[in-house]
Amino acid sequence: MRTNLRWLFLAVFAISLFSGQQARGASLTGKVIEVNDGDQITIFNLNRPVRIKLLAIDAPESDQAFGAAAKQHLFDLVYDKVVVVEYAGIGEHSSLIGRVLLKDNDICAQMIRDGAAWFDHFNKNLLTELQREVYSKSEEAARGERRGLWQAESPVAPWEFVKAAKLQKSSVANQPASASIDQPVKRDRVTPELTNLNLLRTGTSVAQPSAAFVDMSWADGTVERSWKKFQPAGVNFSAFMPAGGKTTSQDIVLGDVKVNVNYYVVREGNSVYESLWMSGPFLGETDSAAVQSAMAGFIRGVKNGLESEGNSSFVCVPSSQHNISSGGYTGREFDLTECTIPGRMRVFTRVVGNERYIYGGAVFFKEEDANASKFMKSFTVIGAKSVSKK
Repeated sequence: MRTNLRWLFLAVFAISLFSGQQARGASLTGKVIEVNDGDQITIFNLNRPVRIKLLAIDAPESDQAFGAAAKQHLFDLVYDKVVVVEYAGIGEHSSLIGRVLLKDNDICAQMIRDGAAWFDHFNKNLLTELQREVYSKSEEAARGERRGLWQAESPVAPWEFVKAAKLQKSSVANQPASASIDQPVKRDRVTPELTNLNLLRTGTSVAQPSAAFVDMSWADGTVERSWKKFQPAGVNFSAFMPAGGKTTSQDIVLGDVKVNVNYYVVREGNSVYESLWMSGPFLGETDSAAVQSAMAGFIRGVKNGLESEGNSSFVCVPSSQHNISSGGYTGREFDLTECTIPGRMRVFTRVVGNERYIYGGAVFFKEEDANASKFMKSFTVIGAKSVSKK
């Protein structure tokens, strides 16, 4: 399947902004007033309902085998009880993502241990090392004892179930009206595997972009571009980037607050460069946690976007990171060169009053070259001396 370029850049933070944290962060307390499904609940906090997505677990879908049982099990565990949520931030559909604790008992781990949910390995880096070990051992024990969903001969992971449903829906939607659903769909050419070139390729075979990206001249890799200092008005970062790119913005809703996320994206040769800047409500999370969560949200957005186009082979876990904190901003540079589509990313964040500011820069490439390195090194916050690197 060919990749829809708008998803790679426009959906980066909208899917899972502040999707998790590694350190213990802020928490809230409330009574569980609804169990929405096997991994989501609603609590009543400060005279309002708050939707919670349980961190690092994935329960069977409501229309999947054992989906109803998983929901009932979570209901039996927490309904009408007061729980503490150690939250990372805002997830999809404005829900909070976090660990749910009932009298210090980790409900997320218990759901896994009881065979009511899978350990979501994609989010494992959002847990501490000890928590990852507990969650992993809990799933191993549930499998070994054939508890809950593991009673099935070949249980299907929820993410695989969702992917299969999307593929089936897409297949039916693309079926010619005159053809029988039972007949195989004829293809003009072999569908390629996901590669760097698929990601960066443009042309008539790419799905139609959103209105914000009707002009796709920014994505023409054959254009020889000049490089200039990029510094949007009113922001506190700058970067050396190719000219002729596309600047756009997207509103996302975090709780009751609308947040504007701004992007500049441009392609030169077989590399794609992006700068991102935004501000949003401070939720009590640490700066370090926000940086890690922004990185994870970036990767999740790319993964979800590619999956929406039928590409499921994108895998991306940073191989390393180092401290680039500067001028009151906490910053990290992430090595993404071992990802399916290799790249690098820098994230800076700082809280001023009740606002959290985030600046991000990323480059994806076929092969890393001097320009990619030049861009990464130039992406810095302004007017500050660097702090000691750890």
